[in-house]
Amino acid sequence: MLWHLLCGYVIIYADGLGQERFLSLLLERGIKTREVKRLSYTSSVLQVSLHQLKKLRRAASECRMHLRLGKATGIAGFVPFLRTHPAVFTGIFAAIICIFILSSFCLSVDIRGNEQLSEFALAEALQSLGAKPFALKSSLDTALIEREIKSLFPDILYAKAHFKGTNLILQIIEKIPSPALPVESYLPITAKKEGIVCDVTVFRGKALVSPGQKVSAGEILIASEYTMEDGTEMHVTASGSVMAQVQYIAEIPVANDHCEYLRTGKKETSLELRIGKKRFRLSGKNPYETFETEETVLAKLGENSYLPFSIAEISFFETKPFYTQKSAAISVLSAKEAAFYRALGEIPEGAELLSAKLYLTETNGSPIARAILITKEEIGIITGGNFGNTAEDPH
Repeated sequence: MLWHLLCGYVIIYADGLGQERFLSLLLERGIKTREVKRLSYTSSVLQVSLHQLKKLRRAASECRMHLRLGKATGIAGFVPFLRTHPAVFTGIFAAIICIFILSSFCLSVDIRGNEQLSEFALAEALQSLGAKPFALKSSLDTALIEREIKSLFPDILYAKAHFKGTNLILQIIEKIPSPALPVESYLPITAKKEGIVCDVTVFRGKALVSPGQKVSAGEILIASEYTMEDGTEMHVTASGSVMAQVQYIAEIPVANDHCEYLRTGKKETSLELRIGKKRFRLSGKNPYETFETEETVLAKLGENSYLPFSIAEISFFETKPFYTQKSAAISVLSAKEAAFYRALGEIPEGAELLSAKLYLTETNGSPIARAILITKEEIGIITGGNFGNTAEDPH
């Protein structure tokens, strides 16, 4: 479609008897047309692509139709314009050459991801490697830039240099030191959400839960202070892993907003004056909230000129929503899908999805789509910090 539009369409006026036979013959021979409009009993207008114009003329001669060529679009309309305006062609050609030449240069350098490191220091390092404005892109080795930047700045964990058009982008990720927990605190591992325990692994501390046990948010899973069998009092910062099944529930009301619109038989018309792309209403208006439109061009003037003029009659047909069993099923399916994705959006990255259940229920007589997703995930978290960010035992 885009290729045909680029190559061009031609507006054809077909005059003569047998309009229906002519259009049927076009369909029979696979001649694709656009915006076919019947102007009168013996006249119609249509658009056809350039590569099918010859077939259309042959079909017209068989139906004894008289063809008049109108305005051409795409290359078909642009080439004659360039022939009569050589300065425009020269300007376009010169602009293309300039763009092609400039595209071989690095015109700007963009540094992204630096938070601790100085952007000025990174920019100086890039300039020393030849990455500066108006440097030839072919002279810059992005792999070498990445290695040298990581070598010059040990705090850079990751570096990626690439071109986006004429812009050289250096994307970096810095090493962020993990904050140490206070050594004077002995922190337990608690549950960050409700769930049913699946597996418990203890590195330090004492497990207070076992597989199959239901726990609530904030409940201690691995204690940091406990008594050994021999009576020894232990004080450590707990370390370990607690995996649990977690349930996510989402509900979406079923809104029966899927329907078909049918015409009621009521109709209003209005007249429009069109000058170029501007529209001016002469009479009538559209009083309907939902409607379908049809338009008929009553008069045209200067169609192939810079500022064409036309008068069109717009018909507004009132429509009303019509709900069917199919539209109700689509609404239920849409609500279930929305509930599923809402619940899925609450699941953290890395969690394993075990099961998903979608069903229809009611609340106060209104249908509700409910989604229940069950995952297996890590629920243990050290009080005062993220799970896994443990401190050394001070004793």
